[in-house]
Amino acid sequence: PDDKGGATNMGITIGTLAEWRQEEATVADVMDLTRAEADTIFRARYYSLCRCGEMPERMAAVIYNCAVLSGPARSITLAQKAFNSLGLSVDGSKLEEDGVLGRITMGAIQQTDAGVLASAFMDQQEAYLRALDTFHVFGPGWMNRMAALREFVNKLTQGAGLRPTIQMTVSDQKYDIDSVLAAILNGREEGVKTSLTTLVGGLLDADANDGSSTTRKKALLKLLLASQTSDHVISGNVATVTKGPDGKPPLTPINAALGQTVGKALNGKKSVTGVAGLLLTVLLPKLGLSGDIVEMVSSNSATLVTLFSLVTGWGMFGKLDKAIRLVGMMSGAK
Repeated sequence: PDDKGGATNMGITIGTLAEWRQEEATVADVMDLTRAEADTIFRARYYSLCRCGEMPERMAAVIYNCAVLSGPARSITLAQKAFNSLGLSVDGSKLEEDGVLGRITMGAIQQTDAGVLASAFMDQQEAYLRALDTFHVFGPGWMNRMAALREFVNKLTQGAGLRPTIQMTVSDQKYDIDSVLAAILNGREEGVKTSLTTLVGGLLDADANDGSSTTRKKALLKLLLASQTSDHVISGNVATVTKGPDGKPPLTPINAALGQTVGKALNGKKSVTGVAGLLLTVLLPKLGLSGDIVEMVSSNSATLVTLFSLVTGWGMFGKLDKAIRLVGMMSGAK
């Protein structure tokens, strides 16, 4: 009559059985409960709900036992209390004792010595049971159960987990892109820092809605890091630096079309040379200057405009070629 859970069989109360079957349950239903159905309820509503399969055996045993006796939320709360009672912390803070099994609580359970934490858990559970107003009725049975549990746990093979320390880190903090960029750009000239930060920031913003944005960000960062030294090829998730026989980065197809000598001489200079040449061709004769150079430019202006226009256009093609290679390398890294 003093059992607040009502009719119970194998630890399954009449209320739990009704919720499980999604229909009214009677005392007769509880009495007729089979071991097979009880095991299914135990696994779904207690063992799996508390994610015991992800824990060291000792912690799985004590959390599962307590969940069946007092409910999953109570069991997780006692695990959080046990962790805090050992003087441990996560990123300098105690676990919030809210009965929620999030990644921080699970990380604490997984990384703390299972034997130490399980013993502290059973101490917390015993203190909780002793404080209940029905302890005078059910106390002897609960204490027998706790004694049997301690004996069972102590006989288990040593499970996974680290020895507890006063300070441990199970961080939920995500790495911030700005801090990673700052580390990469450390020591670079201000102009280079600004240009690279703007370039990469724009690329990352453009991929904000990409389903694989995290992978793309990593690829871009690897690309940026490798590009600080020389040309590179990205294959899978690995960036490797490539150089030609002369120890210098190989030419792109656009530059190589001009020949190795001319291509290397104009590599990275075609657009600037072309624009500067066009300006001089147009403006030099109008400055009122005299001399062989001015006369040569004036008499060959049409030819020079065509030549420098071609150089400028070739430079634009070169930049397009590099952009295509960049996209190809990023796609290969995805």
